[in-house]
Amino acid sequence: MKKAIFWLVVLACLGVAASYGYDFYQGQQQEKARIEKARHARLVALVKRRNIEYRIASSGDLAPAVQVDVKPEISARIMDIAVEVGAIVKKGQHLCTLEDKDLQTQKDTLLTSIRGAEVTLEQSQRQYTRAQRLYERRLISLETFQNAETDLESARNNYDKAQKQLESQVNVNLTKTIINSPMEGTVLSIPVVEGQVAVAAASVNSGTLLMTIADLSKMYINTHVNQVDIANIVQKQSVDITVDAIPGALMKGTVTLVSPVATIKNSVKGFSVLVSIDKLDPRVRPGMTADLSFPVIDLRGVLAVPLAAIFIEDGKKYVYVTERDPAATSKPERREVDVGISNYDFCEIKAGVKEDEAVLLERPQSKDI
Repeated sequence: MKKAIFWLVVLACLGVAASYGYDFYQGQQQEKARIEKARHARLVALVKRRNIEYRIASSGDLAPAVQVDVKPEISARIMDIAVEVGAIVKKGQHLCTLEDKDLQTQKDTLLTSIRGAEVTLEQSQRQYTRAQRLYERRLISLETFQNAETDLESARNNYDKAQKQLESQVNVNLTKTIINSPMEGTVLSIPVVEGQVAVAAASVNSGTLLMTIADLSKMYINTHVNQVDIANIVQKQSVDITVDAIPGALMKGTVTLVSPVATIKNSVKGFSVLVSIDKLDPRVRPGMTADLSFPVIDLRGVLAVPLAAIFIEDGKKYVYVTERDPAATSKPERREVDVGISNYDFCEIKAGVKEDEAVLLERPQSKDI
């Protein structure tokens, strides 16, 4: 009786062990199948119709298309500033006034000189007239008459010189003490204060900057494009523009200039590209950073495969067509394909495969072909 119970217990244990062993084997097989299916999914892609786009990305700062630095033409103290930063001014509108005290003193001095020259001229004219009558009567010598004529000419020259000095120097400089706006626009900055002495601008890079005025209705972006991509950018090309500081600000631009000479910026050799904004969003401001997207390729609904599925041998391009079912045992078929346009992810296939066929993303082993 005891032996029978012992063997029943042994058989029961063996049955339980066999059941666990079978479940473990089934689990291993399922895990192996799952791994193989996942591997197959990673190594296989389907030929699908896709939209292939290729864009060149760049960035740059917004700047006014027309901007003017207002500088004085004479050196003088700033008496008053008639506008503020942000003010919208018209062309010819008064901006500021420079002190004219020294010029007025110089003008009074020249007026005194002119009156003296005028008196001298009148006296020389009388002497010349008298000398002319006496010479006609042969009462004075030719030399005396010529001296009177010379004195008259000298007096006339001195008078004319004083007049021209007043008009060309003093009066003109007096008009330069009143500074008006050279254009219609917005005052961007006024880096000076009343009472400060402004230095005349002798050249473009010299002189005191009184204020900066710009036309904010037209802006452009100057960006730097890598030399690898510059061949895909041409004048009049459309550009998509976004501004990080203003979400939703999507604008269109046009390439207006591609520099013919390469420059180096941030250790990258490239070309300067000028983009004008077609329709300006009123919320943008000069100095904001804009992101630019230059569309180069835009294909819609073409047959395409991932770039990893294309293999090159002897100058020809191939794909390896396989079964979609990971459990299939048929060997991959190598097919030559006619490749079209591609971007960084997908490649257009013009001929060689059909839609929904599966292609390998890795080259198969020679024993599998």
